Amino acid sequence: MSRKRFTFVAPVLVTESLESFEAFANEMMDYIKPNGIIEETLVDDVIDTTWHIMRLQRSRSAMINIAYPEAIKKLLDEELSVVDEFQADHLAQNWLILPAVKQEVLKALKRFGLDEIAIEAQAMAILASDLEAHDRTLTSLEARRNKTLRLLAEIQANVASRTRKMLDTIDSNADHARSKAAE
Repeated sequence: MSRKRFTFVAPVLVTESLESFEAFANEMMDYIKPNGIIEETLVDDVIDTTWHIMRLQRSRSAMINIAYPEAIKKLLDEELSVVDEFQADHLAQNWLILPAVKQEVLKALKRFGLDEIAIEAQAMAILASDLEAHDRTLTSLEARRNKTLRLLAEIQANVASRTRKMLDTIDSNADHARSKAAE
């Protein structure tokens, strides 16, 4: 069940599922229960921003994984000097697809008291400025989403307060009318 979006088209990349996005959007709408176009527009922003946040969280891992071959070359050739540049390149390109190569890399690292975590750390060091920018973007999006959620909560609380006051007035008027009728 797809709902009409007031702001713009779904922010779904070609690698993502429109059905998953729509299911997520509908779950958010059902949970927040916006009332009117202003609240729906704010919820759309929360949905889109949260979708971007989830994408960034997934992509961070992919960024680090992509840097593994470069990290292996740097560790084996430049940092530990256990192989030459060409052998380091061969090991880096084949360590995930050939179990024997992976064992050779791990054996070389073990001689220095290191393991696969050293590759991960080296990959993160290589990507430090990119990961920092990535994390700043993530933090900014989270702040935006949280600010929008607070605004939405204020609007909904204001509507609830006005509704309670209106009901109190109706009840008071009804009580007054009943007491007049009883006289």
